[in-house]
Amino acid sequence: MKLSINKSEDWCHLCGDRSEEPKVDVNYPSNAEHLKVDTEYLRICRTCIQRMYNCIHFEVRITSKELVEWFNENYKDPADGVPFESAEGGYQFVNGGPYDAEDEIRGWWANTPGISEDVIEESIDQIDVNTEWVKTDEY
Repeated sequence: MKLSINKSEDWCHLCGDRSEEPKVDVNYPSNAEHLKVDTEYLRICRTCIQRMYNCIHFEVRITSKELVEWFNENYKDPADGVPFESAEGGYQFVNGGPYDAEDEIRGWWANTPGISEDVIEESIDQIDVNTEWVKTDEY
């Protein structure tokens, strides 16, 4: 594996940061097995490197606010793009869903180091669990 500093204005492949801060390029070894991509490297910003370091060296603490933000970035109300046909009984979930907020949060985050059951409960309490949800990339 080869590391190099990239000082050009480019984006972090993990978080999308486009600041002028230098990024680190991690070049894949020639025998690396990974998904087919157009590049032979992964560009990472300082913030993502620090987060990875913290995950390895410290106990990471995720807050309910962060879980709610994650949920709101990845799920939305069906009213925001799902076809609706009253004659057919309401929303037509043709691309996936509906999803239950509690099931989705627990499915993704239960038993994850750094996320307590209390944090999961708090995040679920902050989301309207009576609403059916869809994934933002499905509609």
